Amino acid sequence: MLLNKIFYIIIKKNIKLYLKKMPNYGDPKYWEDRYKDQKGSFDWLEDYNSLKPTIQKLNLSKENSRILNLGCGNSPFCENMYDDGFHNIDNIDISNNVIQIMKNRNIKRPEMTFKVMDVRNLQFENSSVDLAVDKSTIDALLCGDYAFLNVAKMLKEVIRVLKGIFIFFFIFFFFSWWLLYGYFIW
Repeated sequence: MLLNKIFYIIIKKNIKLYLKKMPNYGDPKYWEDRYKDQKGSFDWLEDYNSLKPTIQKLNLSKENSRILNLGCGNSPFCENMYDDGFHNIDNIDISNNVIQIMKNRNIKRPEMTFKVMDVRNLQFENSSVDLAVDKSTIDALLCGDYAFLNVAKMLKEVIRVLKGIFIFFFIFFFFSWWLLYGYFIW
């Protein structure tokens, strides 16, 4: 019993310390500031080549599938996917700065769009997307205020815009030590 109490105290103190040092990734201002001065690109968790075999198993039509990239950031994921033949990709992010960077960087990829948009309020028609890709946007929301409510809003919106038989491909850290990824097909 005493040992359990000691572990509880240690864990509680470490979590409080961790949360004090952690940026508020759920705050749009954090992302505006981050992308204001950042050069180059950064791939959260996984790149396209590491996920390509899983995406191929989904048997999506490269010519006809509409793909929604949630929280695109400045990752080359969408560029690599485009260069692999998936041209109908809508990339969204909460940061105006990063959307402008990505538009400029991808001027020679005309079928790919970049829009400032909140994943909790998607500006797409119902049942209009074949594949939604999330590479750690859920993680960002979980690090902000009203975390679970915001994730629920995001998931509700993603489900709304996905077609009847839809695919939601997600990758996120689980308790900061497990990298999980998977997909749902309904």
